[in-house]
Amino acid sequence: MRDFLDEVKADADLGVIPTEQKLGRLADLAFKQRELENRIEELQAEMKVLSDELGAVSQKDIPELMQEIGIKEFKLTNGLKVSVRPYFSGKVLGEGLFDWMEANGFADIVKTELVIKSRRTDEDILQPVYELLTQIGIDFTDKDSIHYQTLGAWIKEQKTEGGKLPPENLLEVYTGFKTTIK
Repeated sequence: MRDFLDEVKADADLGVIPTEQKLGRLADLAFKQRELENRIEELQAEMKVLSDELGAVSQKDIPELMQEIGIKEFKLTNGLKVSVRPYFSGKVLGEGLFDWMEANGFADIVKTELVIKSRRTDEDILQPVYELLTQIGIDFTDKDSIHYQTLGAWIKEQKTEGGKLPPENLLEVYTGFKTTIK
């Protein structure tokens, strides 16, 4: 402990040496921070396990049992209604999906996001049309995307109406059932 105090004294800008009491408090706070970080990591791991369990019960166990029984919904004795509904979602796997969507008549669900980097005081020059941005020297980025809810609705439409879906290397499609309890 003495060597540490000597180091602190040598490094102190104002020649003020922290007391052993303050150093002890600092050590206690550092240990507390580490304990809290560890506890948060443990809780996050536990949340992941619980989320996985919930997914299995909600998206697999209950829907399978209700299908086996032959019902789509029922009421519990406490008045809550349990129902199973299909869900559809997807994950865009690359820019090629947007070209496929356009070539197959679905370009209207693809949105382009334009990000402009400028000072807040440059509001008056942000009014020009998209094509003029390069000419006036504003750094910008544009990005195509499909909102996840729009993509899910579109996948549902294609699946339920026998429509065309893009190749698997462009779009990962997730379908299944999900239980709701209200």
